[in-house]
Amino acid sequence: MVAWLAPNNMSGHMHVFDARAGDIFRISLKYQDQAHSLSGKTSEDTDTFQGRFVELTERSAEVIVFESQEPRFAGGV
Repeated sequence: MVAWLAPNNMSGHMHVFDARAGDIFRISLKYQDQAHSLSGKTSEDTDTFQGRFVELTERSAEVIVFESQEPRFAGGV
């Protein structure tokens, strides 16, 4: 998941991963480029989010919630 969720300018770290319907994952994506160092939603260079697998068949469906103190970034997508 980290490989396909992280944009080219970010690296990723998987904190929690349980790939079963109804179970969760938690990932942090960190900006590699100093020009984006103030762009993070969770900290100045990091976006951390958690999600829950809704469906896992030949495709997956997730619900994702960003962790942020900034109201415009916090919450689900």
